[in-house]
Order: sequence, then structure tokens, then C-alpha cells
Amino acid sequence: MAHKTARCTCPEDGNLVFLGHLKTCPEVKQAGKPLSLDDIAPYPTSVNDVTAEAMAKHFAAFTQLHFRVAMDHHVRDEAMESMKTVVSYYGITFLLRELEERAGSHQADEVARTLWEDWDAGSGLGGEIWEWLRDEYGVAPEKVNEIAADLIAKSASSSSSASPPTGEEK
Repeated sequence: MAHKTARCTCPEDGNLVFLGHLKTCPEVKQAGKPLSLDDIAPYPTSVNDVTAEAMAKHFAAFTQLHFRVAMDHHVRDEAMESMKTVVSYYGITFLLRELEERAGSHQADEVARTLWEDWDAGSGLGGEIWEWLRDEYGVAPEKVNEIAADLIAKSASSSSSASPPTGEEK
């Protein structure tokens, strides 16, 4: 698959530029406002703006952001959390790009819009995952929930053991 280089339109002159240019572009970096991902690779704000390419572009930038955090963060736990994010969002980016390459833009855009609408609605995500696990993958969602409960309990107990002293310890 031929990989596309991320490019945007420069707000100053309307020419196509590489994303790196936008880091220093004064029109994007308005009066001291820090540059954000929305400045260089915005997440679609309406279903009419959604394409597989727009979603992949946003998630590629998001993945790169977390890759850099994972490589450079001085707190190991924070770096590891960012690496988990890298893996997840790389997967989304990869699948959107492959879908576009293999099925064509029209079908890829339809899938991207459905994904965007599901995320935007939010309410059906848990139920859909539950059904997929149970009906299509033969995994008992209740068992997954037990694992989650154990993780939460372990996290709570490690958080409470790391609490600052109250002065009442003997």
C-alpha cells in the first residue's frame, strides 16, 4: 500500500504544506495559543465532515503525539499508558487506511461515518461489545467484567496504601 504524506492547506497562502510547517505557521499558532491536534489534524465535528481519510489523519496525529509522550515522558507509568494508546490508535489508523486502499474511498467513508456516529451517540457501545463478545466470539462478558472488577479493586487498594499519613497511624 502506498502511504500518503500528511499535508494541509496553509491558512496564510492556501498552498499545500507538510504538517511540520504548521508548527511554526503564525496564522495557525495564533497570538500565543499553543498548537493543538485540532489545528493540524482536526477530528470531524459532524457526520458530514467524516471521511476515512479525515479520521485516519486525526488518529495518525493522535498516535504520533502519544508515541512521543511514550518515548519522552519522565514518569514510567505515564509513558506506558501513552504506549497503550499508541497501539490502540495505530490499529484504528491502520484499519481505516487499509479499508480505503482495499475497498475504495466510498465504502471506507461509509464505515468511518458509521464508526463516528456510534462514538458520537455513545450509548450503544457497551451493549454492542457485550453482544459481540457473547454471540460472535464465544466470550462470556461477565468473565471480562470480573477481571475489570479485580483490576479496579487492586487499583483502589494500591491507591489507599499510597495515601499520605493522616497522623493517626500507630
